[in-house]
Amino acid sequence: MGDIIDIDWSRELAEQLDWHWREQLRPRPDGLTADFAGLARPCGPAEPFPDAPMASLVLHINREVIHHGAEVALLRDQCRWRFGGLAAPGAGG
Repeated sequence: MGDIIDIDWSRELAEQLDWHWREQLRPRPDGLTADFAGLARPCGPAEPFPDAPMASLVLHINREVIHHGAEVALLRDQCRWRFGGLAAPGAGG
């Protein structure tokens, strides 16, 4: 097994992004459409609330992305301050 320094991170990242697009982020055949009528359609049996409109699912996903993105940003800033030698936010330096 190679050392972590020997890993080609750009290749690894490209492979991961490709996998996520193919397996996770690809458009669902039954899912979202570009028109507003599709947002009024029920989510369907694959979701916990099958009778809820697709717009509520899109809104929920949007809130989750914002929520988890804020958590990641907070942890990133804490790690930079703790381990990166940077001044704490608002510390004036």
